[in-house]
Amino acid sequence: MPLDAICLTAIKNELAESITGSKIDKIQQPERDLIIFSLRDKGNQSYRLLISAGSGDTRVHLTEHKFDNPQTPPMFCMLLRKHLTGARVIKISQPPAERVLIFELESFSVLGEIVEKRLIVELLGHQPNIVLTGSDGIIIDCLRRVGGELNEKRSVLPGLLYRAPHPQEGKYNPLNMTGEMLCELLKHANDEQVDKWMVSTFNAFSPLICREIVWRAYGDTDLRVGDIRDNGEGLINAFISLIKQINLNKFEPWLISTDTGKPFDFSYTHIMQYEKKYSSKLESNFSHLLDSFFTLSAKQKRMNQRSAATLKVMTNARDRQVRKLTAQKAELDETSKRDYLRECGDLITANLHSMKKGQSTLVACDFFADNGSGSDFECSGGVREIKLDAMKTPQQNAAKY
Repeated sequence: MPLDAICLTAIKNELAESITGSKIDKIQQPERDLIIFSLRDKGNQSYRLLISAGSGDTRVHLTEHKFDNPQTPPMFCMLLRKHLTGARVIKISQPPAERVLIFELESFSVLGEIVEKRLIVELLGHQPNIVLTGSDGIIIDCLRRVGGELNEKRSVLPGLLYRAPHPQEGKYNPLNMTGEMLCELLKHANDEQVDKWMVSTFNAFSPLICREIVWRAYGDTDLRVGDIRDNGEGLINAFISLIKQINLNKFEPWLISTDTGKPFDFSYTHIMQYEKKYSSKLESNFSHLLDSFFTLSAKQKRMNQRSAATLKVMTNARDRQVRKLTAQKAELDETSKRDYLRECGDLITANLHSMKKGQSTLVACDFFADNGSGSDFECSGGVREIKLDAMKTPQQNAAKY
């Protein structure tokens, strides 16, 4: 996803300038994976810090949007309120080339003593999490508890010592690379697309950035390693140029949109690989960039999900009523001859004395006819032929009708 470790560094730098020293006034959890901190600095300036640990939209930034809260706050939200309401943000840090932010906080204990706590936000793709620890590193609680058979290598449970996520094995930190090191790696690369090779070789780089480096070097994002004819000089120059920009903290919040204005992508550097297919806009800051890209998209997604859920409920209710009505019509059709069948049963009962077992047909005087006399000895109304089940007794046939 575009929010790689380098983009997170740009966000961290921006947040450190904005909210360091601010005090937490309010904590909300409008959704299972979404935490909102309302902060106020010494100049009485208010902020809303959004932390999302949802799969596919992990992010941390300031937001101007408001969210509807559940009537009953979740347990994790109440725990954060207990430990962090009134706490002050002292420092925001990030492990090198990792998608993890650490908020160091000062709060007050029950006895009124100043205690240090850490809120660790792990924006990892496979299992994002939010972990609250004490100054000793012992986990107080976390958004997602992981342990036992779920993850034998790393458990995240209350009461355990917090351990940082395992770094990606076999990958290099691009910020420490030199031109010589990159050239040596390129010599031993498999013949695959250059951008895919970079994604599998370096951490902290998103696929978007890897494609952009290849495009800046050769003007083609589909280039394969075996097609490079300049011994990788163009790729090395584009790579090192971007690394220098990153090391100097020269980040720019670029939003990439479609022709209809729908947010499509974002980056911390100007993306030129799309040329005129998409439009790029330089936003005022990264919080506004992520707010535009994620929050608006997430709201639209939630609205679409709720609309789809409502439509599904209505469709199911309609289909259920149609099935009921069809069954009732079929039942009504089956019972349309109920009077005639009852009359047959009565005729069989009236003629039991003249019937024998094994008889397949009964021809009897129809005393239910309009001009019938109803007498056993006089049949001026006509006769009725009734089919019988030869395997049943006369009494059973009468009961069946």
